[in-house]
Amino acid sequence: MAINAHVAELERRHNKLEREIADALAHSSTDDLTIAELKRQKLKLKDEIERLRCEHGWLDFDNNTSRRRGECHVRG
Repeated sequence: MAINAHVAELERRHNKLEREIADALAHSSTDDLTIAELKRQKLKLKDEIERLRCEHGWLDFDNNTSRRRGECHVRG
């Protein structure tokens, strides 16, 4: 799979998890462990997306911080 397609797929899965988390939070019957697991999966995808963008020089700006190209910070 081309790297662009791989990143796009990871972003799609990340967005899907974001919607699942919102739905889970909207239903009081969802237990905290399920929500925590969804959030963990979402964070793992975000880290992988950022890692790939950093490796390929695609990180111009991170919307959540003031980081610029060359300042890749991936948890690990």
